[in-house]
Amino acid sequence: MIDQPRKKALIEYIQQRQRSNDREILIALELYFDGYDDEHCAVSANVGPFTTTHFAARLREIRQRPDVLELLIRFYDYADALEFEDSWIGSDSVYVVTSASLNAVRDWFEDLEVSEVWDEPDLTRFPDLMQIPDGFRLVAVWWD
Repeated sequence: MIDQPRKKALIEYIQQRQRSNDREILIALELYFDGYDDEHCAVSANVGPFTTTHFAARLREIRQRPDVLELLIRFYDYADALEFEDSWIGSDSVYVVTSASLNAVRDWFEDLEVSEVWDEPDLTRFPDLMQIPDGFRLVAVWWD
């Protein structure tokens, strides 16, 4: 089930960020999943199916690791969310601020059928991103 007022609030949050910049928008895990309970999580739309409950729980588990500082959801699109009540804000990626190797990150997401994992070299694409301390980097995790 999708909480329509919370979905509207998330879209408004995204629209405010879009007005202030034309770069990528990363959304906090709790904010993205607040009001979103569905049998098939939009982030991993082409694999699974994974429920939002399962998907969000795995992301929270990964974020609790000592070698992870943050885990964020990349905003993709909300056109379907505006048009259809049963549609959520689109995403196809999460970004992890971590000191772990790429192979380790791949292993963390193995049960979620991730398509690709890579180091994100261009941090200027993310204006709201936290300052990343030495020894950590931004890793993209993408589902096709």
